[in-house]
Amino acid sequence: MTQSTDVSIPKCYNYFRAADSPVGRAIKSRLERRAKSDLDISYELATAWGRAMNTGDRLGDAYIMAAFASPSGSASPS
Repeated sequence: MTQSTDVSIPKCYNYFRAADSPVGRAIKSRLERRAKSDLDISYELATAWGRAMNTGDRLGDAYIMAAFASPSGSASPS
């Protein structure tokens, strides 16, 4: 599968900022101790995840629109 580089990464995607923060490094260290494995994510993979946040999901979008169209803000049972 080829990832398009034409898709931008949304501003809300803060993986790189969070991963480089003291809290992010501490969480990663604790998870690595528990997993007994190195949990490094490549720059390419993290970037692909960010771009994926801006790709469409027509079925998911239709569900969200239907779910929030009701006055209660939740989907009605069929």
